Amino acid sequence: YQPSSNSASCITCPAGQYQPDKATSASLHTSCILCSPGKKLEDDGDDVSKHDAADDCDSCGPGYFSSESGTSECTECAFGEVSGAGASSCGSCPAGYDCSSGTTPCPTGKYSNGDTDGCEDCPPGNRCPGGADKSQCLEGTHQPNSTQSICLPCQAGKYQEEPGKASCADCLAGYFCPKRTVNPVECGSVALYCPPNSAGVQPASEGHYTSGGTTETTRESQVECEVGHACVGGVKRTCNGEGEYSDLTGSTICKSSSEGNKPNYERDGVEQCPANTFSIGGRDDCSPCKDGAFSQPGSSVCQKCESGQFYNSSVTSCELCPKNTFTISGVSDISGCEACENGWHSQPGSSACEKCSTGQFYNESSTSCELCPKNTFTISGAGNFSGCNACAAGEHSLEGAGYCQVCPQYMAFNATTQECDCLNSFVMGKDGTCTCKAGETLMGTACQPCEKAKWKSKEGVTSCNLCTESLEDSTTKNFGSTSNSSCICPSGTFDNLDGKCEVIEEGVNPRASGMTLTTLDLEPEFWRTDPSSNDIRDCPVSEACVGGNGTNYCRKGHAGPYCNLCVDEYAKDPFMLCKSCDTTGASIAYTIIFVLALACLAGGIYYYVKKKVEDSEGNRYILKRLKNGGKIIFTGFQITSALPGVVPAMPLPKTFKKAVSFVQVFNIDVFQFVSAGCFSAGFNFYHRLLAATIPIIIICAMFVVAGRRNSDSRSYFFNCTLAVLYLTLPTITTTVFGVFSSDTLDNDRSFLRVDYSIDCDDEARWFWLFYGVIMALAFPIGVPLIFFFILYTKRTRIMKDVEEREKDEELTNVAFLFEPYKPEFWYFEVVETGRRLMMTGVLSVIKPGSFTQLSWGLFLSIFFTVILAMLAPYNDSRDNKIAVLSSALLILVFLMSSFKSYTKVNRAEEGSYDEIGMDVLLMFSYAVLIVLFFWLAFHQKDDMSVSATTLVKNSLKGSSNGLSKSERAKAQVEVEEVEGEVEIEMTDIKVDDQSSFEVENPMQNSRARPEDKGQSSGSDGGKEREDKKRFEDEEDDDDEDDE
Repeated sequence: YQPSSNSASCITCPAGQYQPDKATSASLHTSCILCSPGKKLEDDGDDVSKHDAADDCDSCGPGYFSSESGTSECTECAFGEVSGAGASSCGSCPAGYDCSSGTTPCPTGKYSNGDTDGCEDCPPGNRCPGGADKSQCLEGTHQPNSTQSICLPCQAGKYQEEPGKASCADCLAGYFCPKRTVNPVECGSVALYCPPNSAGVQPASEGHYTSGGTTETTRESQVECEVGHACVGGVKRTCNGEGEYSDLTGSTICKSSSEGNKPNYERDGVEQCPANTFSIGGRDDCSPCKDGAFSQPGSSVCQKCESGQFYNSSVTSCELCPKNTFTISGVSDISGCEACENGWHSQPGSSACEKCSTGQFYNESSTSCELCPKNTFTISGAGNFSGCNACAAGEHSLEGAGYCQVCPQYMAFNATTQECDCLNSFVMGKDGTCTCKAGETLMGTACQPCEKAKWKSKEGVTSCNLCTESLEDSTTKNFGSTSNSSCICPSGTFDNLDGKCEVIEEGVNPRASGMTLTTLDLEPEFWRTDPSSNDIRDCPVSEACVGGNGTNYCRKGHAGPYCNLCVDEYAKDPFMLCKSCDTTGASIAYTIIFVLALACLAGGIYYYVKKKVEDSEGNRYILKRLKNGGKIIFTGFQITSALPGVVPAMPLPKTFKKAVSFVQVFNIDVFQFVSAGCFSAGFNFYHRLLAATIPIIIICAMFVVAGRRNSDSRSYFFNCTLAVLYLTLPTITTTVFGVFSSDTLDNDRSFLRVDYSIDCDDEARWFWLFYGVIMALAFPIGVPLIFFFILYTKRTRIMKDVEEREKDEELTNVAFLFEPYKPEFWYFEVVETGRRLMMTGVLSVIKPGSFTQLSWGLFLSIFFTVILAMLAPYNDSRDNKIAVLSSALLILVFLMSSFKSYTKVNRAEEGSYDEIGMDVLLMFSYAVLIVLFFWLAFHQKDDMSVSATTLVKNSLKGSSNGLSKSERAKAQVEVEEVEGEVEIEMTDIKVDDQSSFEVENPMQNSRARPEDKGQSSGSDGGKEREDKKRFEDEEDDDDEDDE
């Protein structure tokens, strides 16, 4: 800076000042800026770089200050004062802080009230948690040490009445001090005492009393109770009540003097009553004997001779009065014993003379009364035996009788035995009287068995008890029932365990009687959850339930709800019956043999056709007919083979069942003839659902991918995809629909109908329902929609003439879906697919094994048979016949199943006339279908060989009207194929009128010579169409002949 003008140089700012301007204006450099208070700048102009910014001013350190601006140094704070960095003044050290070397809070055990720079130690009797806080210890606490942050509670047995103390005082005698006591507490009762330093009260021991202290509530000790006293609840009581004493120290009660004793003077024991006195006990003194009575020392009563006795003073005891004398009360000498009257007697020491009772006599030798013999009597006691009188004739008496009598009721006198015997039908009762035995009652003059529905358990002539009194509407099996347990419910009813016979439900044996709720005798084909259930249900697999009245209603190998689960080492066959895994293995082997035989048969047929007709047009036509007809046969067999899985234990004849099990291959369901349960115990329906859908999805996906990568084979792979979906759709649909149907039992448990090992209340159920919905959309809904979409988009081409559409390459890859049908029925494969789904998958949703399910199956069979018969959708009339017959056979199967299920035929023994008859009919019907299929297929070859002849005959009809019927019959037509043309030679034709005619060859359009091709136009084309129509009409005539 430069305060003066015209100076040659600038001056460096002095200490405490600075100039931050960078030569922007001279007017700013006439002076320097002072450092603000609380800061300093020590350099005194020596170094200009230390004066060119405000940051050159340093803040005063802690403990220093600068109160003015422009200071070169800071001043130290006075003693007891403090300051922070950059302070312009100092102040006192705040309470709770140590300012001796900075400002820090006082630690625990120290404190500062702001009077000093440092923190002081917390004195004894106080607590210092840190900072400025110093508090006296409260009453009941103390702190003997310094520098402590907490106070200690007085221990039990000590106390402290004042605050701020370093120690606690000992608890006073007669008082108690629990932990942290401020004032000692009085013991509180005469039953309690408190020694010095007591932490709690001490109850007086039994037999002790409390002592010491100024009051009863401040007892200091206990003393054992002395003799003559009793101590209870710390109180001593003197035993001075009537007859009381105490002979032991520590007694809790006073004793009462016993009989013949009295308390002594000190009341610390007892002494005996003197002679001729007595005490009954509990008395202070003994009482003297009176009225000549006497007593021995220690007696409780005075004695006097008893009745029949006299007192003998010489022996000082009582003696018995002699025989035949008596005394009512004891007498003082023997003269007081009085003699008995004549006829009376007494034993020594008797109080009265006796006379024998009625029916007795006195025996002098035995000096006792004895009974008069049987059939004698005496009204009053006799003095001797002669006083017993004999009974009159026809009367009797027992020993010791006072009179004679006739025989009691229901008895008759037996002269031989001289006794009364019970009449016929009566028995001797326990009381010695004749009565009816248990189970019988008196009717008129005889005992009769209780009627049915009655019982009697005891002897007697009372009426029988009614069974209905204990069990309403009950009866007994037999007459003469002796127990209430014989009351049972009659046949057709059961004991519901509520005191009533209830009518049985269907499924319970109507012929059984005596059934209770727990012993219901179920008929075969029925099941219930447990013996306490009255909910009787039909078994979906009727042959699995064998019935009975036990806890197991299942056929061997079956278990679980409806007996629809297999036990270990068993697995289900195609008809849902559990068979031993060994038997199942044999069935698999038979099925494999059948499949191989079927493959050999198909190969043989193919070889025969190829060798017989080589590559001729007839060969291709036969192969086409085999393919279309085989598709119809396959569909029929697929529905038939699926029925055992859709309708469990379908009631069919035994032989036909075996045949159906062999054709499971048509169902494309490996689980119908391979029992997964024999290989995996945990295999259930959910696993089967996955196995039925996932592989098909993968296979179809592989075909689609392969077709996209190989454009040349795209049509082949597309056909393979359609074939796989066509073949497996019914099986997959049946399996998918099975996931939705559940069955709730009467125990509120819900199971999947197709697999009763699956609990529908399981948490994983929602996943399988979701999966089932997805698969339902993909297969039973999605596949028919795909078929319909494909056919609908190409319907214009499909509806063209059959020969024309066969040549259409655009339709080659979908010919599988429409080839067998007439052009106007381009959509019928979707209808046929719907029929297969309705007869398998949709039918499976209905309650399995029910009559409703069989009825719907019969209705659907009839409905689709009528549709096929009315529409005749197939190109070939023979295919229409095969289709109608195949569908009609399903009607026959459902009819027989319905009749067999709900008539006596269902329970007919194997080998019965009806069983064999139905077997033969079904097997014969299906055999006819197969034979008819092959016959119609190969019969077409013969039709083609004679078609030319037929055409010639048709031509002759219009040109040989002059020929007689016999002449026309002589015409022979020979057709030969020579170098691409058909030659027709006429022989042995006689024409009387020498007329001539021409024969047009209807096959000439397709078999013409090369040189004639150019002439096949115009009117010739019309003729060809007419010839073709005549050929088709002829074939229809042949079809009618075949029918």
